Amino acid sequence: MFPFETAQALIRAAERAGLPGAPLERALGPPTPVVEDAAFDRLWSAAARAWPTDDLELTIAAHLQPGSFAPFDFSVITAPTVGDALVVLSRALSGIVGVGTTLTLEPAPRGSTSVRLLNATDENVVVVDALLLATVLCRLRQQTTTPLDPERVWLTRPAPRHRAPWTAFFGAPVRFGARDSGLVLSAAAWRTRLVSSNEAAHRALAPLLPSAGGGFVDEVKAHLRHRLTERQSLEQVARRLGLSARTLQRRLAASRVTLRALVTETRVDEARRLVGQGRTRDEVAALVGFSSASALSRAMARPSRRGR
Repeated sequence: MFPFETAQALIRAAERAGLPGAPLERALGPPTPVVEDAAFDRLWSAAARAWPTDDLELTIAAHLQPGSFAPFDFSVITAPTVGDALVVLSRALSGIVGVGTTLTLEPAPRGSTSVRLLNATDENVVVVDALLLATVLCRLRQQTTTPLDPERVWLTRPAPRHRAPWTAFFGAPVRFGARDSGLVLSAAAWRTRLVSSNEAAHRALAPLLPSAGGGFVDEVKAHLRHRLTERQSLEQVARRLGLSARTLQRRLAASRVTLRALVTETRVDEARRLVGQGRTRDEVAALVGFSSASALSRAMARPSRRGR
């Protein structure tokens, strides 16, 4: 299920790519607040029949106009960096009940970040995965002055007849037929600044996005989680949250937690998740910002100080 406005945005993109819109409108059916999966299938099948090659997802993503998914689009492109934009998108997606798709951001080797789509729906998975990843990458590329190419990409989509357009689009090797979809961004790509960054607009758009309901402390942890190996000053974290350092300190104090304790707690939470995946403590310590496996073990053995 997805909003009718989203379906209309896809049809307008198909028209800009050269496809006739009338057959797509008929396939979609009458306007309703939410489009059922079956209607999406009809729409996509009609477009695929009219498109001569098997790269329709890439074509639609490239022709979607900025603002098609407002306030998502505008909240993303007003973020300071590529990484900040993806954090916003992942939090917003998690707050939409029934969408069935979440974006998870996980540490990867050498300071890179894994951006994975988790699609819980039974239908449209391979199309939605490829379309969403391509759209996100397109939108971010429009706002960077340096090339933004992932290190690698994997998709649930079956392999196309011709792989070259997919490799050229993503700028990286693409593995097809994977269990889930995602890409890896280097540390430099993650930190790339967006020319459209606008702190005031970004702060104003925040209340318009769906909320996962995790509270202020969880919001701070969401920002910390993707900078686990970096030093986190009060001023830096406050700036990313659109707050003054004094306001951040006051709100943390009201939650009975310090920033230092929250950084450690976030690192330990992520470490436990990674250890549970079977990774070694040496590897996990490096990924989450501890100086050694023994330092990680000591931190994991201590009780949380939050709430004391």
